[in-house]
Amino acid sequence: MKRLTCRILVTALALSVVVPTARSEESAAVPPLRAGRMFSDLMILQRDMPVPVWGEAAPGERVVVSIRNQEKTTKADADGKWMVKLDPLKTGEPATLTIRGDKGKDAITFTDVLVGEVWIGTGQSSGALE
Repeated sequence: MKRLTCRILVTALALSVVVPTARSEESAAVPPLRAGRMFSDLMILQRDMPVPVWGEAAPGERVVVSIRNQEKTTKADADGKWMVKLDPLKTGEPATLTIRGDKGKDAITFTDVLVGEVWIGTGQSSGALE
């Protein structure tokens, strides 16, 4: 009786390890379409210069990026990485940036995207006036 109980437990343990692995392999077969982590709603893109947009997709997947009246297409490389450079944008009303793939996944949409001056400030102030 002890051997039967032990075999049942070993079989149950083996199944609990095998089943999640099979599911993760299935989901790894078609990676999700993603934009780089810095892209979001309410972002500001630099005006009057080419704007790179990048992310990940299934290797070889066709990716289309569009904003306002502009649309750029590329293919993900063997590692699933992709990038397009949007033509220089002018300031104006808030826009929608859309990223679509050809593997039947939903589009990624960023809303209220502004185009303007992007400044990065850094440093330290001593607080003392001289």
